Amino acid sequence: MSNIWALDLGTTNSVVAEWYIDQPRTVNLPDLAVAQPLTQTPLIPSAVYVRDARGRRAFVGQQALEENWDGQSPSFAQGFKPFLGRESQRPLARVGHVHFTVRRITAIFLREILGALHLRYRERVRDLTIPSPVDGFETYRAELLRIVQRLGIRFFRTLDEPVAAALGYGLNVAGELTLMVFDFGGGTLDVAVLQTAGLEGMETGRAKIIAKQGLELGGNHVDLWLMEEYCRRTKRPLDDWYWDLKWEAERVKIQASTQGAATFLLPREEPVPFTREELVALMTERGLYRQIQQVLERVLEEAERVGVQKSELEEVLLVGGSTLLPGVRTLLEDEFGPGRLRDWLPFEAVAHGAAVFASGYQVQDFIYHDYALRVYNRETQQYEYPILIPRGTPYPTPPNFVEKYFAPAQTHGEPQTEFELLIYEIGQPTGPQRTLVWREDGGLHIAETGSGDRPAMVCLNEANPTLGRLRPPGEGPAPRLRISFSVSADRWLCVTVHDLLRQVDLMVHQPVVRLR
Repeated sequence: MSNIWALDLGTTNSVVAEWYIDQPRTVNLPDLAVAQPLTQTPLIPSAVYVRDARGRRAFVGQQALEENWDGQSPSFAQGFKPFLGRESQRPLARVGHVHFTVRRITAIFLREILGALHLRYRERVRDLTIPSPVDGFETYRAELLRIVQRLGIRFFRTLDEPVAAALGYGLNVAGELTLMVFDFGGGTLDVAVLQTAGLEGMETGRAKIIAKQGLELGGNHVDLWLMEEYCRRTKRPLDDWYWDLKWEAERVKIQASTQGAATFLLPREEPVPFTREELVALMTERGLYRQIQQVLERVLEEAERVGVQKSELEEVLLVGGSTLLPGVRTLLEDEFGPGRLRDWLPFEAVAHGAAVFASGYQVQDFIYHDYALRVYNRETQQYEYPILIPRGTPYPTPPNFVEKYFAPAQTHGEPQTEFELLIYEIGQPTGPQRTLVWREDGGLHIAETGSGDRPAMVCLNEANPTLGRLRPPGEGPAPRLRISFSVSADRWLCVTVHDLLRQVDLMVHQPVVRLR
């Protein structure tokens, strides 16, 4: 078992990770965590329920929420992270006449997490890394250091949360990078433009913050809007239904966002349906998208004042569960283009990056998803999807990283005059129709089938698949084209197309699609 642990201590939820066999891995503590419905990430609610005046007995995470089922216990505390670096002595909970400060609540939360890890893995945690928010790095770090030393941690590290996110998304912060981190969680939206500080930044975990803007806006606000909308439709008073509605609104929000529709289901009440379109309309009416756009405008203006232009942002990293709200990614795509977004680890990037940092592992930029071609198999008369660039491929690659031969023949009985090649990005399985298979030639393919799991597949160049014109047209089964594939330093998939018949290049190192 790993002896290097990391914790992303969040305002709403926290995530534990470990360094395991040369890679970060999310840790599940099933008694404390709840699986996020879309990604199945085990999230530990950042909540504490104190059971005695000495604080020796307490529930944390999901157990704390269950103990405070009616939302009225003075022994319950959550949302303590924002106060740790600036108001550590602020009272948050009470048992009898004994008050528990932010510092003490944080200590109880960490104590119970470490205890759960010890119980589950039979290993005492001695090496722990917790990232720090950039606007309170030193005071926040000092408070954490004081707490973890008393809990028996021998080796404690911290790093900027945006740097952790970059490491978690596989970026090499040992190089000079200009990034934007879009952190949209339960209670706040924080957007930061930063430049990594080269090798020194890799050693210290610090980055140069170019611009930073924040707003008290998050998924909890959307929950409240849904609660108010439910009460408006049913003509029920919100005060009487607040805690019953709170958990139901969060469920409806997630289900409507991911599945297109959901229904409020409360005991002895008529069901109230709610669609994804209605959720988008509600968020539009309440100004969510407008406020996000204003924060982006402010942070870009701030960056421009110190000489960093929007065009210089190399990556935009999405962190936090509220980035999954419908319309948020589309807004960011419109602003920055889809090629710059990294969004596949919204809950885990910071924890994973902290584990990478703690391990001292030298990160090399790599491709995160599998990428495949679509080719037609004349024997089976089906389309197949041979893997072209496998996930984990470091980049840039050599110019002829992958070389393929193709025999364009007839299309609908006519000689083929244009050569088209469709390139697919492959995600996680989502349903029947296609599956990964090994063929006799030893290659890994995705074949269309009548049953089995279907990976989430997105064609990246459907609008412009043509890689060259064939003169004379392609005929017969003999190879006509040799195509070399490579990945550039900017993650572009580049192709060189050589016509074997005419002995000429139709394309030379031409960028086709940008990979993630």
